[in-house]
Amino acid sequence: MSTTTNYGWTKPTVGGDNNNWGTDLNADLDAIDSTVYAVSGVANAALPLAGGTLSGRLDLKTATADASTQTGVTGATNLDLSVANYFALTFSGSTTFTFTNVPAATASGGNVIVCAFRLSGAGGAITLTWPASVKWPGGVQPTWSGSGKTDMTVLCSDDNGTTWRCTGYSLNVS
Repeated sequence: MSTTTNYGWTKPTVGGDNNNWGTDLNADLDAIDSTVYAVSGVANAALPLAGGTLSGRLDLKTATADASTQTGVTGATNLDLSVANYFALTFSGSTTFTFTNVPAATASGGNVIVCAFRLSGAGGAITLTWPASVKWPGGVQPTWSGSGKTDMTVLCSDDNGTTWRCTGYSLNVS
């Protein structure tokens, strides 16, 4: 007799282990049944590929964000959060922003929404008007760098878009 490589299940010798096939095969099948059942229990408890609720901590080593690149931005401009949470905007005139499709609260009561912005050509004669829900450090919107320059800013909301707080900005990073 020999055994399988991974689980050590008995393999009776063909034509040589008379009266052992039934006993050995039954023992092997019981072991296979137990192993498959244990694995299926773990697999069934796993988070589904879509939907489901993660109840523990999630650590990310890397992450990506959906991006929206827009040029010639001027006037009333909708920032649709169902499309992106990174916006690369190049302005041709003064702009007034609105946020739409802010993700809804989760079953546990909330979520944190992070939006990043690359603002090009803003400043100077161009005015950016953000919703009143956006709160800037010191209560004052930065003076953006101006034509041909690039600025970056990040806004976060922990109340489903009722309040957006600027967590930082960098001016003239081009």
